[in-house]
Amino acid sequence: MADAAPSPVPHLVLVGLPGSGKSTVGRLVADWLARPFLDFDLEIQRREGAPVAQLFAQHGEPWFRDRERALTVELASRSGLVLAPGGGWMANPGCHAALRERAVIVYLRVEPEEALARMGAEATSRPLLRHADPRAAAAFCASRLAGDWGHVLGTLPAGTD
Repeated sequence: MADAAPSPVPHLVLVGLPGSGKSTVGRLVADWLARPFLDFDLEIQRREGAPVAQLFAQHGEPWFRDRERALTVELASRSGLVLAPGGGWMANPGCHAALRERAVIVYLRVEPEEALARMGAEATSRPLLRHADPRAAAAFCASRLAGDWGHVLGTLPAGTD
């Protein structure tokens, strides 16, 4: 009887609001697990040759979400990465479904006010938060993340206390 092929190592996907710590925690966890780390925004920025804020301004959010979805589908054929998608990834139709069977998804839960405080002045450079009222924009982002988290391995409070 032939040995069964080893199961691929699932991705670890960190999701949450902008400012929840996806990139910071992702790098630390990737180092600890000795796995490659990929920040979706930085990868899309590298591929397109422009900052994410500029891509949003030039092409709009739907265009950016298409790039994000294409990257997600591409990564579905790989395994073992620690991934930090953007703050809108979970609300992007098809993204989490593409990785659901190939990943452990962890929600880094943080209140919108805490996320804004962490980002400080940088908050207004984030495309999803570029509004006259960043608090309302952060609350809107949080509402986009609300929903059925039954498929998520864990919801971790991402506070600094």
